[in-house]
Amino acid sequence: MGKDIFQDTAVNCSSNVLLIAGPGAGKTRTVATKISQLLNNSTGLDDILALSFSKDAARELYKRVPKLPRGAVRTIHSFARSFLPKDLKVISSADPEILDNRKLILLNHHGATLQTISKLWAEPAVQDRVNSALDSIDKFKSTPDSLLPDEFEEDYSTYQSYLKKYNLIDFNDMLIMGIEAAKIAKPEFEWLFLDEGHDTNMLQYELLRCVKAKHVWGVFSPHQMIYRWNGADERNLERFQEDYKPEKFLLQNNWRSNKVVVDLLEDIYPDNLIPMNETKGEVKLFRLSPNNELPLLQDLCKGRDYMILARVNSRLPSRWHPNLKNLSTIHKSKGTEAEDTVVLGCGDHLIPYYKSADIEEEKNLLYVAASRAKSNLYLFYNEKPSPLLGKLAGQKVLVLGGKIDE
Repeated sequence: MGKDIFQDTAVNCSSNVLLIAGPGAGKTRTVATKISQLLNNSTGLDDILALSFSKDAARELYKRVPKLPRGAVRTIHSFARSFLPKDLKVISSADPEILDNRKLILLNHHGATLQTISKLWAEPAVQDRVNSALDSIDKFKSTPDSLLPDEFEEDYSTYQSYLKKYNLIDFNDMLIMGIEAAKIAKPEFEWLFLDEGHDTNMLQYELLRCVKAKHVWGVFSPHQMIYRWNGADERNLERFQEDYKPEKFLLQNNWRSNKVVVDLLEDIYPDNLIPMNETKGEVKLFRLSPNNELPLLQDLCKGRDYMILARVNSRLPSRWHPNLKNLSTIHKSKGTEAEDTVVLGCGDHLIPYYKSADIEEEKNLLYVAASRAKSNLYLFYNEKPSPLLGKLAGQKVLVLGGKIDE
């Protein structure tokens, strides 16, 4: 595989660097090449710290640079955790559709018992109330300039009291406490790398600023920011440029997807992406009639390198057909790819999500999902196609059997 001229220029740059990378642009390869260059030039392993938003991105960097020891690449949360007492236990978030310990705290506060919890959680209104409370609490903690709605103040007090009583912290407390500890510890490295900067919230970025480094690299892909619900803040790109005065490089070659897929991506966000994959393929929009989704999925995915993506877990068909593999939510699909990609619920109140007022977040989700495809992209909907599909939404579409829906 060839290289983007900007990749070579960035790798050899002696100043701080900002990579603005499109999907499939080789951002991980660029960072890995730079780190390998440093190691080959006798930069010590203890002089390098790479921080990533996700575990998957950290694992990918380890695969690309086998010389790196454990601890050189860390998620931002694990780096924060390294400054905290070992006896603190982490209470983690789970899928919004699944009942977890965080939700149990609030359900118990509202009078649920062991006998009634499952019944209460089955009620959509209760799920919405608890999920909204936790979302508000998380946003309040992760975004220092946000306000907590009055209706959730009591939930917040109960939640924090429970964590303190049982020596627990959640992911936001991990960052809040980690920042205070890092300010005292004053960690210092020769080289600091930030991957997936577009997904960071204010707390995560503040932890980055606690690290003193002579050389700093940041990787941002603004149209792949899909964690606004977790406080992801587009202002961190501006902050990074103000704080580090980096030299900016645009990575626009898309090494993953062919022209038809890139054309759709350009219709969603005009970014002047250049398709480098010369294979042939197709982008098709399918309107589903009742009960024809499963046969269509089996037909499209039979014997192929494929993945099936959906906005939410409940939209994935694994619960009623175990022979279909490679199922994922869009959020979990970042960093992955397949020859063929199927995106379910492209419309149907899911993309864009009917409860979301953030249309940019919804566009980003569709963009991320579509950009997983290398050759063929199949988009499914039931009633009306997503308006975010641009020109494709206005075309005549296929139904099962290849007929045209007039």
